[in-house]
Amino acid sequence: MKFGGVILLFLGVVLFSSLVSAVGSCVDSDTIFKLYDASYSSHAGTYLSPYNYDVCYSDFFGAYTGNTTAVHNCYGKDNIVWLSGTTNAHASNSSSSVYNTSVCYGNLDCVVDTTSSLTCYDTSRTVIARMSSNPGTLGASNLSYSNKICCKKTYDGDQYRWEGSSGTTITQARVGDTVYASAQDYDGTADSTFDIYEYDPTIFDVDETIFSNAQGSAFGTKWRYNWTILKSDIIDSGTDDYDDFRFWINQEESKDLNITFCGDGMEQPAFGEECDIPNDVCTSGYGQSCSFCNSTCQEDYVDTTYCGDGQVYDGIEECDLGANNSNTCTPETGGICDYCIKDGANNCTWGTINDNDPYWTDLSGEPIATSSIGSLVMLWYNNGGGRGFTSFDVFEEDPLFDDSVTTILGEDGTGDYDGDFIGFWLITQGDVDKGGEEENYAFKFSIDGKDSANSLDIVPGGVDQPIDLKIISPDCGEIFYMGDEVTIEFEVNDPDDLVNVILTINENPVTEIPDETNALGGTRRYNYTFSESGTIPIRVVASNDDEMASVVSNVIVVNPAISADYVAACISEPKNFERINSDFASFDASNSIAISYDGSSITTHSLSDMSFNWVFSDGRANPYSSGGNPLAYKFQKYFQSSGDNWAKLDIGL
Repeated sequence: MKFGGVILLFLGVVLFSSLVSAVGSCVDSDTIFKLYDASYSSHAGTYLSPYNYDVCYSDFFGAYTGNTTAVHNCYGKDNIVWLSGTTNAHASNSSSSVYNTSVCYGNLDCVVDTTSSLTCYDTSRTVIARMSSNPGTLGASNLSYSNKICCKKTYDGDQYRWEGSSGTTITQARVGDTVYASAQDYDGTADSTFDIYEYDPTIFDVDETIFSNAQGSAFGTKWRYNWTILKSDIIDSGTDDYDDFRFWINQEESKDLNITFCGDGMEQPAFGEECDIPNDVCTSGYGQSCSFCNSTCQEDYVDTTYCGDGQVYDGIEECDLGANNSNTCTPETGGICDYCIKDGANNCTWGTINDNDPYWTDLSGEPIATSSIGSLVMLWYNNGGGRGFTSFDVFEEDPLFDDSVTTILGEDGTGDYDGDFIGFWLITQGDVDKGGEEENYAFKFSIDGKDSANSLDIVPGGVDQPIDLKIISPDCGEIFYMGDEVTIEFEVNDPDDLVNVILTINENPVTEIPDETNALGGTRRYNYTFSESGTIPIRVVASNDDEMASVVSNVIVVNPAISADYVAACISEPKNFERINSDFASFDASNSIAISYDGSSITTHSLSDMSFNWVFSDGRANPYSSGGNPLAYKFQKYFQSSGDNWAKLDIGL
């Protein structure tokens, strides 16, 4: 039994009845209405009456943030209560020939609540006064009065404001946006219009009108005009500042709306601008680049003619093969080939390789022109076979005096290099330092008095090339019978390191292909006859001094004499030992297979018939196991910590 620690948090709940404050005094612009006094039998009056007890907006809702000059205006939809006169009056929640004096205040939305509770049935509302009956006497704090006047603010902010598409207040917009000039407490009568203008705060510039008498429309309790901002609208406002805009309705003025656009001279990173003075495309000299601010206010760049753009520049370049510059060629036997050499940024010249010229290659024998510290490269010479051992002298080529770097002991090649002479150089920082203080190092080697046809540029901070490993056949999930013979074929390549390779079948090492220490990459094949039934994993592991790679192909081997179910897990993502540079790893086991064998025929099951049970190194499991849900076999997993993480999959029927 597992006991969990449970913390119970007890919250003390305190209920407060909403009683009217006994302040009873405020300025006219803060007064909702007035009472004769705060007693049980008060008579009421408007904010202009001579009574001394004030029911103040700020006592309940804080300071009013709208325009207080018209705060008592009524527009037919926002009445708080109806009085029988401006003073010495009784109150009602509806109008009549007797109760014809309306009381309104700013953004308040009020109802008369007849429930017996001390608080409003709508908890978002606040009790501001009480009525003895309806109609009846209006009082302040008499708890025996059963009718409560309950009010709430219908919005926060100004009555006259700019809104975005969601109805929230905005203070900034861009050309192309649609905004709304909104009168929050207006009644939507059809004879009211909006004037939109650019506000200029100085006496030296006048306010420029954008729209005059723009017809709005009713939107609930609002009166709105929608404006899709065009650049021509902004230009119409003049050239002095064109940024702050207001609207005018019913003798009321809104707050400012700041409008920006690409080209207004003010860089706006919040709107994705990288600059804000668009100009013409720049020009620069050969091998150089320049930057300019484009029409969308982004930093743009121009690379003029340079070595590597694929265009031959007469008078400076002999050739230009673009991305293929410096990719050396492989001559035919007894022949020569030409390749384009990229020498810095300002020169593209032809280079020539003869068939018997020595040159640099990667570990697969492909000519190379660049490498990095920590990489293993090959020195190749096809006229060296049959001599046993001899040496390659590596040097860094300089205009005056070449720097000697190291001597490599080479030997006759075997396999694909039989009859050739090869050497291996593991590039170290010490070797590079012997080349002097240049930023770009061009290394060559010599043998039999011949210099290598190509230079090898050592790039500081180069990235180690990963092991490329794959099983070509058989495919994961492939079905065989006991006694079948299969050709297992796999390929391993690492262009800058030697690798160790191990093949196992059903977790047993294959002794006919021993641990191939310091082996070159390439394709390998092995014939194998299945003698066991079940799910048989075929695994290849390759490693070097820095990393390990592993691939597995789970195949099904059927025993023809026995009826049984078989499953093979096939995970295409992620690869085993894959380096993942994020917190998330993508998992995909959708190629997994399950079959049933009844002694004569095979039935293949769908993914929905299968169960997928995942367990991860962080102790968590995938909550989805039924193959009827794709999340059981294809999903993303978040790992809380970096390092060596793992996943285990068990598939069932």
